[in-house]
Amino acid sequence: MLKKQFCRAALLAFLLLWSFDGEAHLCDNVFRQQDKLIVKPENYNLVVKDRLTFKIFLQNNMDRGIAEISLQADSPAFDFQITPARMSIPKDQRAFFEVTMSPHPGVASGNYGVNFRLVGGGREFKRFSLNTGGEAAGPAAGTEPGRTAPAESKASRFQVRAMSTPPQVDGQPGDPAWKGAAVASKFSSRAGGNAVNQTYGLLGYDSSRFYLAVFCRDERPEQIGLRDQVRIWLAGPAGAPVYGVTISAAGSQTTSRIEASGKQSAWSPAGLKQSVSRQKDGWLVECSIPFSDLNLSGPQLVRPWFLRLERFKASGVSEESYWSADASGFNSERGYGQFIMAP
Repeated sequence: MLKKQFCRAALLAFLLLWSFDGEAHLCDNVFRQQDKLIVKPENYNLVVKDRLTFKIFLQNNMDRGIAEISLQADSPAFDFQITPARMSIPKDQRAFFEVTMSPHPGVASGNYGVNFRLVGGGREFKRFSLNTGGEAAGPAAGTEPGRTAPAESKASRFQVRAMSTPPQVDGQPGDPAWKGAAVASKFSSRAGGNAVNQTYGLLGYDSSRFYLAVFCRDERPEQIGLRDQVRIWLAGPAGAPVYGVTISAAGSQTTSRIEASGKQSAWSPAGLKQSVSRQKDGWLVECSIPFSDLNLSGPQLVRPWFLRLERFKASGVSEESYWSADASGFNSERGYGQFIMAP
């Protein structure tokens, strides 16, 4: 009897340990992976006059989920409200804290440091600081209203390889020309976290054109219509205009350009090709853009390009998602991913 009771106790202990293996508190194993918790504030230089609300995003790239983590702020010049008070972050998921800052009465405009700490399990996990100022900067060159301008970062580029044979822009999957293409995946939802509806982008180029294919999975393909859209924002090396094209699942197209001054203007790409097709589990758009339509003579090798992909899903359960990933896999809510056109 004693032996049976011991065996039952051992089995129960094993099951309890197993059940908590995938979602951990900030134990030593998690602390050893702290560099894999990516912290991205919406802006590193904050402009605070009366009251300011912004987000601090966290991307969990560790090998397990975090059961509980909280954000603490400290500054002699401001009061803070942070929501949620604490949260969990599953493995490979993105979440955010919303921070509202209010200056103390009598605080003059100026630069003040704000210290933030991520805490869990009674221990400090990570610390970072932001600066604040009293005056807003002017609009940055090459920006769409409400979005961060493209900015170079050597640590956040991936490579797009040249295509020996260009793909046929016919909306049909399976073209072998896409086999070695760079992949843009793991879109983020505007509601927070990973997108529910998966979207995949394929990128390539040749001597005269940039090629892009975007596949949009959909649980209700029979309901796909005009309001289901993909939007592409593309810019050449820093200082170049940002070119935008929106393509619907019905094949309609709109284009625009963001000038270096930040002003939006018309763009009429004479050589842009596109094709849209319905698939059994979603829809596919392929397009190619001549470099000449971007006012460039060629692919501008080894210099950084900027790309942002947005998907608007209207059929079934609606969702807006986007891709703008850096090397860590983090999607900036208002920014761009970077890539290099490699030989």
